[in-house]
Amino acid sequence: MRRRIPAWAILLLTGVAPAQDLDWSRSEAKAFYRAQRWLEAEGAWRLITERFPADQGAWLRLGATLCRMGQPENALDALEGAVLADGTPMPEAMFWTGVCNVMLHRAPEAIEALEAAAEEGWWDRELASKLPALDPLRRSPRFEALRSTAKERAAEAV
Repeated sequence: MRRRIPAWAILLLTGVAPAQDLDWSRSEAKAFYRAQRWLEAEGAWRLITERFPADQGAWLRLGATLCRMGQPENALDALEGAVLADGTPMPEAMFWTGVCNVMLHRAPEAIEALEAAAEEGWWDRELASKLPALDPLRRSPRFEALRSTAKERAAEAV
């Protein structure tokens, strides 16, 4: 079966798409992500990052998508792109970096990244409880401490 390339993808790749089309293509990419259509989400986020390399959020979503696809090395590259896009660390990117490191059997690096995300107040309890990739860490006392750290930081931010 041949895959049809959406018109917006062709416009973004050719550089013909005006900047306002970014909002439309982002909504398409988000819809693919929410529907867990990982291949389409990956393609959409890649197109956006190629056309708009300073889009920190697109790099983050590309990294999260690749992580969910079981490609932690590629995901780490994209997550690094999220930081390099504007030079500021993103707590959510730190979270996904931790998840990728668990998948790569790098527990110390994983805990460090997850702790950094929690220190910044970013912790999605539902996501953290559902991601099978985090299963190897669940019994760790440091992992348990992450949840309370994130709650405290989030409460301080309010």
